Amino acid sequence: MPELLQERLRGIAAWRTAVTGHHTPEGGPEQLGHIGGIMHLWAGSADTGAPWTRGLIARVRGGAHTFAGDGEPFVGVLPEGEENPYGTPEPHPGDRH
Repeated sequence: MPELLQERLRGIAAWRTAVTGHHTPEGGPEQLGHIGGIMHLWAGSADTGAPWTRGLIARVRGGAHTFAGDGEPFVGVLPEGEENPYGTPEPHPGDRH
């Protein structure tokens, strides 16, 4: 799994390079009107997607996630058909629904 996520990181880097080749975020998106705004969004998505992906890689390598064939699922996962012991039919008074 980390290999696929490393591939994702390379893809994010390539995507950001392609976007910033046409748009320099430091210059501000206003230079290119609505297209600049979209390109600024894309660059920002790459800027947040890469650290998130690196964090996921670290969590996977640290054993925070169990994948098919890896063994027993995380103990916080309820077995099929088991009710959530913390679930209630009434919303918590502090919840705003």
